[in-house]
Amino acid sequence: MIDRYYRLHDIPPKRSATKHDSHAMAATVQQSHDPLTPTDLASPAPPLSQEQYQQLLRLLAVGANPPLANLAELSFGYVSYYSSNTSCSSNSTLSPLLLSFTRLRKLFFYKCFTQTEVSFPENLSKLGSTLEELVFIVNSTLVGTLSGKIGNLTSLRRLVMIGTRVFGKIPDEIRGLFELEEITITRNRFKGEVSLGIGKLKKVKVLDLSYNGFEGNLLESIGEITKLLKLDLGSNRFNGKIPETLQELQRLEFLDLSYNRFANFGILPFLGKMSSLKEVYLSGNPLGGQIPEILEKLGGFNNNKLEGNVPVELGLLECVNEMNMDNNQLSGRLAFSAKIGGNLILGITLTFVLMLS
Repeated sequence: MIDRYYRLHDIPPKRSATKHDSHAMAATVQQSHDPLTPTDLASPAPPLSQEQYQQLLRLLAVGANPPLANLAELSFGYVSYYSSNTSCSSNSTLSPLLLSFTRLRKLFFYKCFTQTEVSFPENLSKLGSTLEELVFIVNSTLVGTLSGKIGNLTSLRRLVMIGTRVFGKIPDEIRGLFELEEITITRNRFKGEVSLGIGKLKKVKVLDLSYNGFEGNLLESIGEITKLLKLDLGSNRFNGKIPETLQELQRLEFLDLSYNRFANFGILPFLGKMSSLKEVYLSGNPLGGQIPEILEKLGGFNNNKLEGNVPVELGLLECVNEMNMDNNQLSGRLAFSAKIGGNLILGITLTFVLMLS
């Protein structure tokens, strides 16, 4: 199910082999979008200069006969041979002429702002209620904060910000964007507590806030977003206890809470009851305690300060192909049964003694 969602919504599924490769992920994000012009499979179009970029926007807005102010989609930045987008020049900026296209549904920038510092535009909210997708991918010199005016984009379904220098908090006004299906805000410089309003966005299927500086307790209201397929909060500063309300996410297939500061309560047994889970990452948290007996879906327990015997339920892992349990204080025997995943890669070192029988 989650793979199907990714194909339809241009977000590649996260796999352990490519977990830290944001560039590979970004390059495939927009491949299924319908191009504005016929696809050129021979070679990428040459980059537009800043002057050409301004002229193009001016032509589209007022110079065409008739003007193309009703344009529904604008995409900038060469992604691949399968995209007709032209490359952006090294000194690209955000032109105020963009606000002339008041009926835009999709606005996409890939590797456009990488040399000259560009401020994240507060006035994008003037695009109004028609904008459905706002995407910034690998724009390393895009700076500033996300304004509360984003709450004016009431039709927004996708908010994607990957690899920018945008900082600050997610504004509380996001709670009014009831049509949102995806919030991907990863590898930026956001910090502080996550807005309570996120729990009110009942249509969200993908919530990825990884690789930022978010902190505080994990919101219990996340358990109310029951359509979630992917929840990635890895590599932040969340602390406290993982709320049991997560067990309400019965459609969830991907869960990453790794490399935060969740501590001293063990791995919660209810995770094993979430029947749709396919990937779970809890590494890098001092969880402590023992591995629960309900264990048929879980993997990725390295650096968790786990102790005690290895449960026999490991032999029931029919679908797991990789499990990492490095740097714990586990002991005992692990008997490989016929049910265990045929291609299992098991990473177990230090005080965990592996005995085959």
